[in-house]
Amino acid sequence: MEDSTVRRPRSRRIRPCDFCRARKVACRITNSPPCDFCVLKQRPCTFNDAPGPRQRRQLAAEAQFSTENAGYMRNGYHQSESTHGAFSNNATFDFENLDFDLMEVLELESLPNNLPDNSDAMDASNSHADENDLPFETVSPSGRRNEEEPIGARTRRIELASEKTALDHDPPPSVVSRQLARFVGPTGDLDLYLLAYRQYDQRDQSESQHTNVIYQRMKPDRNLPEPNTGELPLPPPVFTLHKDPYSSRLARIVEDSPVERFRTELKTLISDNLVSDLVRLWFRFVYPYFPILTRQQIFTQEKLQPSVSPSLLAALSATAIPFSIYDDKLCVEGSRLPSSTDLLKISLRALAAEVQSPRLETVQTLLLLLQRHPTGDPLAEEPLNWNLCAQMTSTAQTIGLNHDPMSWTSLPLWERRLRKLIWWAVWVCEKWTAFGQGMPSHLHDRDCTCQPLTEADLADLGTDAATTPNYFLHFVQLTTILDRLMNSFFTAQATLRLANDVQGAIDAAKVIRAQLKEWHDALPAALQTHAQSDKRDPATVPRQDLDGQSSLRLAYVVAQLAVFRALLRPVSMVAIHRGSGQGLPDKPVLEPDAARAIVRGAITCLEELVEFVEGLTTIQWDAFWHGWSRHNFSIASTLLMHLLLITAQSHTSPIEPHEQWPSPQDHQPRLDPVHAESTSQMNLQTEHEELRKLTQRWRWALRLAAQGAGGRKGLMTLSLLRIDALFIEWQDSNIL
Repeated sequence: MEDSTVRRPRSRRIRPCDFCRARKVACRITNSPPCDFCVLKQRPCTFNDAPGPRQRRQLAAEAQFSTENAGYMRNGYHQSESTHGAFSNNATFDFENLDFDLMEVLELESLPNNLPDNSDAMDASNSHADENDLPFETVSPSGRRNEEEPIGARTRRIELASEKTALDHDPPPSVVSRQLARFVGPTGDLDLYLLAYRQYDQRDQSESQHTNVIYQRMKPDRNLPEPNTGELPLPPPVFTLHKDPYSSRLARIVEDSPVERFRTELKTLISDNLVSDLVRLWFRFVYPYFPILTRQQIFTQEKLQPSVSPSLLAALSATAIPFSIYDDKLCVEGSRLPSSTDLLKISLRALAAEVQSPRLETVQTLLLLLQRHPTGDPLAEEPLNWNLCAQMTSTAQTIGLNHDPMSWTSLPLWERRLRKLIWWAVWVCEKWTAFGQGMPSHLHDRDCTCQPLTEADLADLGTDAATTPNYFLHFVQLTTILDRLMNSFFTAQATLRLANDVQGAIDAAKVIRAQLKEWHDALPAALQTHAQSDKRDPATVPRQDLDGQSSLRLAYVVAQLAVFRALLRPVSMVAIHRGSGQGLPDKPVLEPDAARAIVRGAITCLEELVEFVEGLTTIQWDAFWHGWSRHNFSIASTLLMHLLLITAQSHTSPIEPHEQWPSPQDHQPRLDPVHAESTSQMNLQTEHEELRKLTQRWRWALRLAAQGAGGRKGLMTLSLLRIDALFIEWQDSNIL
């Protein structure tokens, strides 16, 4: 009779396949072979190799566990109230009849939670043992089994092995990233509190036999405090997954799917080797300023992973092509490279097919598409950009990026960090796109639990970028101030409230300007706006160095301009209604000294911007620029023309008022008697002359930039179009 204390070999259903065992990774088989990893790597999933001979030993239960722990592990979040009793030191039990080895449960629960203690980590820690081994057998340096090793020593050995595994080989992406995963929100047809009663297996999954859905629980890190929940923790977050995504039936469907057709089209347009080179170029020139990707997603042993979506590969390649001149290999293969436009077309069409089952790659693709600089009609691109931005926002929320993932031990650590980075990239991109488009933001702090970004979150994720990623951290911080600025001045309600409330607008502006100054003063010297104009010693400039920090400097100046744009609204109200024939209210809307101070402050900021653009060189223009920079240049042109009009002294041909404003026919503009004296004191002739000269400098700087990289990227197109059109129209009408 077989000794009941010896663990019997695992069946083929749960034993790892030959390839997974050789690679020492987790072998995940949802229902039937092939396993997920073999499908991902396009390898045959076989079970032919026999395990090596292993000496066995009897295992006695070495720990006594409480009813609460056993109930928690068996029932998930819901703790069982039944009494399981305690194992005696002489007790033996049948491992075959257990769904999960309780000895493994107890020891894994004792591991530090900053390690990836999900099923990947468990398999990684056992990867050096065969599938027939007992849970935590140890081998002495001489090769003999350590029969007397205590549990504590074995636990420490597992910790060290897990740390080494995490350093030597990052775990593969979780099922949440590889499959269609939808975050379960607080409302809707699913309830987290109800799902907490389900039975979850060792992979934190619970399969519904009737709805064809798998519930993936995010196992919480019990060492981290629960935020604002008191003593009782909230139910763990849950994702819904499609059942059996890698079945043979679905594989046949996928082969004929539009996504695969776009993959074939991409390979016809550009070879995999060129795509690999372009992606590496992306990591070199774009990643330091926009860290939304990791090498684990794209490469396996320096080769492209076949599972990467064609929309993401096309978007990455299109973004990297402008930098091909700076690569020793790609610079001589320019004729073999397709145009960025052709690649972007493939990316957009493939995205339309992939968005039906959004994944992390879908959000990354949308982020990249919003960084493009269209070279065609700039006005025709505006609706598409805002639609893509809204799609990016909804997709990010669908896959739960707005929830803090750092305590989700069901995901590997690198993936948790990446999810947090991508969320903040979505947040930054959405805020600046909304600001540039003049649209209300779709994202609000009340719907986000992600903690603020820190330098630790921006540690290098496996790239060889020479530039530190602190640039992105400072951009996130600046965007936080922009969000407050938008809420203070540019929401629909704030616009109505502050249009005639000069003092309220000034008080709000003081707060925002103080925050901007504090942010700028805390920047490293290399990132401050005056650093760009400093002369650098050519000997200290690295070869093949491009300065991609100009987008941040531009954004800072434009944020200041936005404050003055809001403060100028009361000044514009006086000018508009003075020409409408309705007169002005008895109480002065704006004191002349306040108006002059606002105009002077705006001129100072515009002078800073003009000097900044005049000092840009090819090192800056050829570097990476965020997609919203095009709008930032245009916003500066709009404000400059606004100031030029306000300060103009000639009113012989005023701007025609809006058709809804009451304006008598052939009405000649006049000063209301109530304001005749005050307006006569507001002589802005000096400011007007300064603005005329500044306008000429700005237009010339834009034209020079449009002939270089700024024009090739379309950065100057919209700004130059705005200012030239207004300037010529107003000159023809004798307004200026």
